[in-house]
Amino acid sequence: SVFLTPNDDLVRPIAILGSRLSRPVFTDLALERDWELAGTELPDIYAGQVAFAPIRTKGNQSDLKVTGKDSAGRPWTVQLHAQVTKTDLPKRIWMKRRIESLAQGGKIKEAIALAEKANLVCRGAAFVAWDEAEEVAIAQDEVYQPSLDIPSGVARRMHCAPAVAFMPATEAADFLPAAKASLPERRPSSFNSKVREWWDAILAAPSDQERVSDTVNQEEPKRFTEQLNSVIESVFCPDDAKKLTSIVAEWAEQIGDKRVKDTLRPLLRKCERDADTRSLRKVLSNFFLALPDPWRTRASSVLSALTANTSG
Repeated sequence: SVFLTPNDDLVRPIAILGSRLSRPVFTDLALERDWELAGTELPDIYAGQVAFAPIRTKGNQSDLKVTGKDSAGRPWTVQLHAQVTKTDLPKRIWMKRRIESLAQGGKIKEAIALAEKANLVCRGAAFVAWDEAEEVAIAQDEVYQPSLDIPSGVARRMHCAPAVAFMPATEAADFLPAAKASLPERRPSSFNSKVREWWDAILAAPSDQERVSDTVNQEEPKRFTEQLNSVIESVFCPDDAKKLTSIVAEWAEQIGDKRVKDTLRPLLRKCERDADTRSLRKVLSNFFLALPDPWRTRASSVLSALTANTSG
C-alpha cells in the first residue's frame, strides 16, 4: 500500500506500487520441521512489505526454518531462532487466526469448538460474563396471577394489599361475579361429594390443640401430602397437577416431617372450608407462592402459564 496526500503526484507512487506488485521478492513460502500455520499458507512478500503469520510448534521447540523462492525463482532458505514468551498472547493470536481460517473454509462446527476451547468470540459462539462481587438491589414484589374458573366477561376491580396479591401495582383485577347479579344456587355435584369425603378424612386427624410428641409419625406427613395432591388434581388439569404435585413431593422431602405436618394441617382445613373450585385454586396458589425457592419459582411458572392459557 502507498499513502498519499491530496497534494502528492499520483503518477510516480502508482508506478512504484505497480512495480512492487508485479515482482514479489519471496514466493512459495513454506515451513519445515515441527511447525504449523494458523491459516492455510504463507503469503508472498513484496519489497518493503512486512508479513505477519501466526505459527506454532507441534511439541519440539526447535528453530524455525522457512523455505521459498526469491524474485529470480532460485531456492531460498532462512532460519529463525524461536524464543519462549511469558504470556499466552501468541497462543491466542494463533487460535483466533485458526478459527477465522476454519470459518472461511466452511468448517463452522470446528471453528465454534475451537472458539469455546480458547474462550474466544467468533460467529456462532458468544460468552456471558458476570462479576460475582457486584451487588444490585432485587425487587421485593412478585407477580401473582392465579387461574380462576369463572364466567367470561364478569370482573370487578378492587384494591388489594401487595402482601396478599404479590403485585407491584396498587390495584389488581380480580375476577368475581358481579355484585348486583345474583347467581343461582349451586346444586349438589359428584365433585362436592368427593371433596366432602376427603375433608371427613382430614377431620379425623389430630386437632391443632393436641399435644405433638417428639417422635414424628412417619405415616401422618405422607397422608397429608397425599390429601393435598388429591385436592390439586381435582382443580387443575392433569399436566399442571402433575407438575405441582412433584413440587409438593420435593418440598416435603427436603423440609422434614414435622414442618410438613405444621404447614399442611392448617392448609387442608382451609381447603375444607373453601370447597369450591375457584376458592381452592386461590388457596393452593397462595400456598405455592409462599414456598421458598426453588419451589416457589417453579410453581410460579406453572401458575403463570395456566393464567395465560385461561386468559387466551
